[in-house]
Amino acid sequence: MPPVRTIPKKRNGQVWIFSQFESPHYLANEMYLEIMQKKIMDKFKRKVNWTMSFRRDSDLVFVHGDFSTRTVALNENILGKVQEDYKTKSETAAWFVSHCKTKSKREKYVDLMRNDIEVDEYGGCTGRKLPKCPKNRANAIKEAWGLKSTSDSPGACFNILDEKYKFYLSFENSLCRDYLTEKSLHHVVRHNVIPVMRSGANHSIFNPPNSYIDANEFTSAKDLTLYLKLLESQPKEMLKYFEWKKFYTSDYPIKNWQQSICEICKRLHQPKKYTRLYEDLHEWIMKPNGEDACHFPNDLA
Repeated sequence: MPPVRTIPKKRNGQVWIFSQFESPHYLANEMYLEIMQKKIMDKFKRKVNWTMSFRRDSDLVFVHGDFSTRTVALNENILGKVQEDYKTKSETAAWFVSHCKTKSKREKYVDLMRNDIEVDEYGGCTGRKLPKCPKNRANAIKEAWGLKSTSDSPGACFNILDEKYKFYLSFENSLCRDYLTEKSLHHVVRHNVIPVMRSGANHSIFNPPNSYIDANEFTSAKDLTLYLKLLESQPKEMLKYFEWKKFYTSDYPIKNWQQSICEICKRLHQPKKYTRLYEDLHEWIMKPNGEDACHFPNDLA
């Protein structure tokens, strides 16, 4: 993003929308975007009308995936095959990661987990590549959003989870309010693997019951790994994490994006109904209602 030294004059009748799809910690402290500085944000005082982000208190909420109730429950025979295939898996946990040092300290958390279980790491931090992945970033983004891909086998990048792994570590790079990415909301849950999630969001708001394991419910990485080992020794308990698939299906982010764009059009046709101006955009992003939008981990002991 180019330096923000001046902003254009806002014309009468214009609507300005601030959109944000990455976490504040990531944008401000790792990408070092100038626009995230308070002195820059102050230039937008009483100019921004609406916000569009992953936060549930945004005017327009965009999440990286969603769930829908099935119109017809999944056939029991299909679910039975899913469960039988799961029993033959040989490896414990996989982790796909390309962002190596994070504010959430997820890399440290995984190191602690490795004291008790095996975690196979793939991606740019180790150089261990995933087979069948898109060859370029453009195709990877298309697949993540549910857009048409030119890949020979779209979605195959995550097939290794079906083939080998019992758990997938879906750990976010930042612990921020409502911040979840497509690995927690779409990519992984479409596969026959149990996602283990660690973020700053309340997962029960976004994900169906018993569709994930929440690392935040454990006091330490060791307590979490002890639970994972317990599940491995009790297959019937482990298989309860697939029951949700009978009643729900996950949707690509593009569906939610299209809904947000339609909502913008609706609002633009009713401007008086949706009149709003943000006094302090920086505060809304970084410290909403006087509380930090992001926090640092306290589970690394």
